[in-house]
Amino acid sequence: MAEDPGNTELIVRNMVCDRCRSAVGRVFQELGIPVRHIDLGEVELREALPADMWPRLRHALQMNGFDLVEDQDARVITKVKTEVVRRVHHEAGGRVDLAALVRDTVHRELSSVSKLFSEVEGMTLEHYFLLQRLERVKELIRYGEMTFSE
Repeated sequence: MAEDPGNTELIVRNMVCDRCRSAVGRVFQELGIPVRHIDLGEVELREALPADMWPRLRHALQMNGFDLVEDQDARVITKVKTEVVRRVHHEAGGRVDLAALVRDTVHRELSSVSKLFSEVEGMTLEHYFLLQRLERVKELIRYGEMTFSE
């Protein structure tokens, strides 16, 4: 759970781009919370947070459109969604093996994560993945990096 006093790995919802990473970094800096590493959807702290800091951190993140993910199922889904976004939007094209992505990201099988994803998100993981790919193609066309024929 995020508010576990010994927890130094936090999962942050809605952190999907480099600008988000910078915004989250500023929140931690402004609160004086030492950070070891910030990646899309994740923040690793240098040390555990004192109990009185959790509400301030949560509020500051929410004021910037982010939130801490506490529930274990929500953590799994957020990690998978963040990795899908990272692979689709931030890495060079190429085929993505969704089963391998899930295994590498959350160390679970695609079938169990896909079922959980469907129950919580109301769509399959595969559908979410396709929607992200579609958004990426629309983005590439919009900015002239790709044509319809490509």
